Amino acid sequence: MNPKAKIYDALCGQGKTIKLIDDIKNSDINTKFLYITPLLSECVRISGTVLDNKGNPILINDSDYYYEPSHPLRDRYFRMPITTRAKDGTKMNDLKHLIKAGCNIVSTHSLFKSLSIEMADLLKDKGYVLILDEVLTVYETYNELSPKGLETCLDNGWLSINPIDNITLNWNNELGYDGVHCFEELGNLCNNGQLLLIDGNVVIWEFPIVLLASFKELWIATYMFVGSQMYSYLKSYGIPMELIKFGIKPSEVKHLINIIDSDKLNLVGNDNYALSYSSLVTDKNRKYKNQEILGKNLFNFMINLNKTKTSDRLWTVFKPASGGISKNRFSKSWLACSAKATNNYSKTWTVAYLINVFIQPHIVKLFAKRSCNIDQDLYALSEMIQFIFRSRIREGESIELYIPSSRMRNLFIRWLNNEFEYLEIENCIQNMMNLENYLYNISV
Repeated sequence: MNPKAKIYDALCGQGKTIKLIDDIKNSDINTKFLYITPLLSECVRISGTVLDNKGNPILINDSDYYYEPSHPLRDRYFRMPITTRAKDGTKMNDLKHLIKAGCNIVSTHSLFKSLSIEMADLLKDKGYVLILDEVLTVYETYNELSPKGLETCLDNGWLSINPIDNITLNWNNELGYDGVHCFEELGNLCNNGQLLLIDGNVVIWEFPIVLLASFKELWIATYMFVGSQMYSYLKSYGIPMELIKFGIKPSEVKHLINIIDSDKLNLVGNDNYALSYSSLVTDKNRKYKNQEILGKNLFNFMINLNKTKTSDRLWTVFKPASGGISKNRFSKSWLACSAKATNNYSKTWTVAYLINVFIQPHIVKLFAKRSCNIDQDLYALSEMIQFIFRSRIREGESIELYIPSSRMRNLFIRWLNNEFEYLEIENCIQNMMNLENYLYNISV
């Protein structure tokens, strides 16, 4: 039986973490939690531990931590994986040790993503509840196998395509690895069902669903969950989802956001596909011209229109294009468009979102093969909102916002008018109905 996913869906800065802490505090004392968050600083916030100057929790003895006496989860004794206790000096081995001991644990996304599926049975036996502060990255392009290497492996029978779904790569275990480490990793991932072949030439790594299915419950704190890849991922595996929405509506912050309405500054983004990754990075015929225009526009927005200093600015573009646009003038104010959970820019008030977001085509094709669509507009909008709310708008203060892409700007304006508020709820209700119908049909 798959676990149910409970989604805490609220706008940035609306107290999702506080609500999670409160729900943990009020839960049965015997419930075990594995809390996963993007930042080490958030691990400290959740656990109430105190760190030494090397970033490790202060220990009273080999197993007991020092906790802030007034912390609300003080009596839950959350542990953080540390390097000094593990035999091989790695946090991963210490994480496994803490799971075996049945401790309440708080750790980071990066460490959790590396957890092997061999831990699934133990996690299930211990009855853990998994809490995700922000959604997981559930798909990535697998770059450890070159196109030539893929062709060689397929031609020689080391790799084959699973005939049941026609996308999962299988490893021929009879051939072994010949002592080649990269083959060993490749074989293990294939045996775990984690590598998928799209269009015959793109290999996708997938987060192992067996790990998520080993938890008693999933609690996920995010915003616009239905727009995420993780929503479609869970839906494709039949995980039931309960959406808990709270906090303010977008229209309640509309008066704090001034979106630049300038024909001159926005001309570069008038086409529906303008400022996509290809037009700014891979297309040699367009990228240099677009980067030059955006560089001038960014200067006009940040300096001429708003007369900002470095600490006032926040902007993003695809990383390979950032140097061509910034030319070292605004490099200290650039932040990756995928950044989540950081509060380092919470004082900035001029925000430039210079990209047009589309899901990678092979991910779209993957979901289509599984008869599970993903909404391009909701995904793009959710990614943009996460970035914009790194600024001081999360503190309820006004910002100046430059979105040159007409598609992205119109999506954001529609969001400010609450057009997407009920779509998320309807999607999750439909998902629950589809699952109930499926379960009924296979039982009769």
